[in-house]
Amino acid sequence: MESFYDFIIVGSGPCGLLSASYLSSIGKCLIIEQGIKIKQDSENDTYTFNQIHNAYQGSGFNFALGFPPVILSEGRNIGGGSSVNSSLHHRAPNNIWKMWREKFLLKGFNIDKVNEGYLKIEKIFKTNIGSVEPSTFYKTASRIGEKVERIPRWGIENDKGILIRSSASKIFIEKIKSNNGAIIGNLKFLNAYRDRNDNWVVLVKNLLTKKKYNLYCNNLVLAMGAGYTPSALHNLGLKHKQLGKFEIHPTARISIYYPEEKRPKSIVEPFQITGYFPNLMIGSSANRETLSEANYPFKENLHNIDFSKVQNFYSMTPSNRKGKIILKGALRNTKFYFLDLKTKLLIKKGLKKIINIAYKSNCRFIYHSGELIDKDFFQKNDNVNSFIESCIKKTLSSVHIMASCSIGENVNLCPLNSFGKIDGINNLLVIDQSTLPSCPTINPQSTAALISYINTQNFINNL
Repeated sequence: MESFYDFIIVGSGPCGLLSASYLSSIGKCLIIEQGIKIKQDSENDTYTFNQIHNAYQGSGFNFALGFPPVILSEGRNIGGGSSVNSSLHHRAPNNIWKMWREKFLLKGFNIDKVNEGYLKIEKIFKTNIGSVEPSTFYKTASRIGEKVERIPRWGIENDKGILIRSSASKIFIEKIKSNNGAIIGNLKFLNAYRDRNDNWVVLVKNLLTKKKYNLYCNNLVLAMGAGYTPSALHNLGLKHKQLGKFEIHPTARISIYYPEEKRPKSIVEPFQITGYFPNLMIGSSANRETLSEANYPFKENLHNIDFSKVQNFYSMTPSNRKGKIILKGALRNTKFYFLDLKTKLLIKKGLKKIINIAYKSNCRFIYHSGELIDKDFFQKNDNVNSFIESCIKKTLSSVHIMASCSIGENVNLCPLNSFGKIDGINNLLVIDQSTLPSCPTINPQSTAALISYINTQNFINNL
């Protein structure tokens, strides 16, 4: 393996591979990834315990410490989150972009450029609205007056209503290789520094052989994800009071048993209840039998539940409450997050909506990992309130972590400038969800990809 490259990209999520697809066309390019390539060819590969073990940070056991702790889903595989998540596609609202321009002094992202960028991302990832029929839950929600929308996804549904996902690994790897680029898995980034010629020396560790060695490049691109890029930047010498201050979408999850209904065709139904945007999102988690059983609060199946007929839902609330990543020392990369009362109340509102729809759609049981309630008790407020409190305590999670290295020209709020760079270091670029100025109120994946696309083009233009 050659050791000197024009570009080394650390991290192979959608932002890293998207950037590499352009950088590899103008120079020798290497992508290094701590994870491995996983199967993603059929629905049988998706949301399995094997996939979770191989494709997520900490094999799925990844937490932000707090009261209660928050389970974090962060991809660790070739393709990143796009290989394992539900691939829902949202554009950040115009008012969010306006706020970013005004509060964070974000430059280079006027409304025309943003709209053109979203169109580019939608074309690259074959964004499609699909046609799969909604389940009884969403039909009931519509019937009782809730606003239900079908959400576009990265990929195309086949004739059985199953999503053939457009993950970053499927789209970019062959293109990168044809451009004389390379990608290596099981390779952990340890540190980097610039030599006397301003080239980068990159220290890595092979996770199979346990050997450490150096790689060399003219330009370094960090795309490690919002949970890990901040500590890498800190090691490079960046000091900023907002570095590592991250945001999430606090979420609680409920399982609903419908004994008379077949599981929906889609493992994750592409629908959301959107009448409470931007403060609250209600949607579907993976309807995977093994996950539904894992959420069941008892070791034995005391209620004779057929887990193939369980559907899983979430109440998700955008929040600007900051968590904190430890950037150095023995606790490096440890995360802390404390749920605020306003966010908790909004999550509870969403859970009550889910329970109400479940009751009216003829379910039998509702449960989470700590408690189960029978339909006969749904309307007793004491039972429901206790169940909801327990649900938040037991299932608080987030599939989105972002804004830990915000970009913009407001030096008090932004560790990086608008172009994903540290002022004065022209051969370093940061591109992943860490660069979002703040929580965009919706799924951040497409917006992070858009920012990465625009800033990669800026980077190339200034080489």
